[in-house]
Amino acid sequence: MLLAALLLVCGAPVPAQGTEVGPVADDRAPLAAELLDLGLADRHAFVLLRDLVETAPHRLAGSPGYAAAA
Repeated sequence: MLLAALLLVCGAPVPAQGTEVGPVADDRAPLAAELLDLGLADRHAFVLLRDLVETAPHRLAGSPGYAAAA
């Protein structure tokens, strides 16, 4: 799951479910192909992970444990 989240943050293209990864101009294509092999290419899962990664800092900033650690 962490690999999928990192791939989303890096901006790799999200293929539609059931499609193969086409040629990509950068070195993220092997990661996208690996995610397809792992079955993590479901578009809904990618959207949920992306939202989680994008909103996690805002959620953590409001928590008392995060403020105490910072």
